[in-house]
Amino acid sequence: MKEYEQYRKKYGLPSFEELDAEFDLSGLEVKEFLVRDVKKKIVEKLVHTTEFVEGILQSDTAVMHIYESAAFTDSDRKAVFELYKKLAYFERYALETVIKAEEPLDAKFIKDFYAEWKILKKEAARIVQKTKDFWSSVKETKNERKEYMG
Repeated sequence: MKEYEQYRKKYGLPSFEELDAEFDLSGLEVKEFLVRDVKKKIVEKLVHTTEFVEGILQSDTAVMHIYESAAFTDSDRKAVFELYKKLAYFERYALETVIKAEEPLDAKFIKDFYAEWKILKKEAARIVQKTKDFWSSVKETKNERKEYMG
């Protein structure tokens, strides 16, 4: 996207293509606040990932969370919490950018998060794989079906 290029140069941002590959930016329309809109797309993935990780750490009444939480040992949970702390930091950082509404801060968030995302996504992918493996091994019993279906 040629409109993004001026911001990339001004703030030293990653290329649009790199960000698009990770955060599905290609549908963005060019608007007055392009940097903010790019940040919003990034934050969507951040929030979704954080909510997933949080569900493992704090299983609530959602059946999925209750079951998935059981798939993790105490040492697994420590690793999950380490990821959660980093994701929570970036969620609060993103909130700060919303409150301050300053383009340079939005750009700094994009740079900072993208640099960490390369590492964070590997750990998140490992956790997702563990939950997928768990679900592929679950066998439902008649009692479980009655418990959760009424």
